[in-house]
Amino acid sequence: MQALISASPFPRAKVRHAITDPAVHIHLARAGAGVTFLAVWVQSVFPELQRVPGTELDQSRSTWVLMHGDLRRVRRVRLFVDFLNESLLERRADVIG
Repeated sequence: MQALISASPFPRAKVRHAITDPAVHIHLARAGAGVTFLAVWVQSVFPELQRVPGTELDQSRSTWVLMHGDLRRVRRVRLFVDFLNESLLERRADVIG
């Protein structure tokens, strides 16, 4: 976390709270409680949130669709995973900016 802060426009910012739940990050940011790291798609759902000027998108993270090996041949699981994968690919620009 400190490396992200150091590379940000606010390198001397202090972390007062560490919250692991992304939904809480969104609620706190919408309430004006501070700055957080959120996925790009969040702004399309909550247009009142703005990206901090001078920041760049972090495209070093990946989204993986995983399933247990024993389930890959179960038709309903395979159909869902294929649907999820296709949906993510269709919305790729929305997800990664």
